[in-house]
Formats: sequence, C-alpha cells, structure tokens
Amino acid sequence: MRINENTKKMEVVCNCCGRKLTASKGVVKEGVLSINADWGYFSKKDGEIHKIDICEECYDKWKLSFKIPIDIVSKNEML
Repeated sequence: MRINENTKKMEVVCNCCGRKLTASKGVVKEGVLSINADWGYFSKKDGEIHKIDICEECYDKWKLSFKIPIDIVSKNEML
C-alpha cells in the first residue's frame, strides 16, 4: 500500500503488472498478497525492508514457477 502523492489517498498497486487494485476507505476490495520482507544480518540486503503487493492474477501465475507447491489450508469459518 502506498499513499498517492497527488491525491493523498491510499493506493494498492500490483508490483508485477502495475494494475491499481480496487480499494475503498482503506480496505482492498479484491485479492492481494502483501509481503513485508525484513532482511536480516546474513542477507546481502541486511537492514532493508522490502514491501510488495501482488494481485491475485499475478500471484496465480507466479506460484506455478515454484519448485515446491504451496501448502493450502481451507478455513472453515470466516468473519
């Protein structure tokens, strides 16, 4: 999530395809994977925090490239 410097409103833009995701009153209205990677001491990126947002369509394409499949657990109850 980013603040648009022109409108001063929150925006969520997919880092892969560049599409602006639908959001209203600070709530994203579609599927998005948000990652905050806080790189540690043994990394070449030590001291950096990388933040990315990926839309559901790009996520579905990306996960196909993984050598080890993702564990998917179904929720029985959702609020």
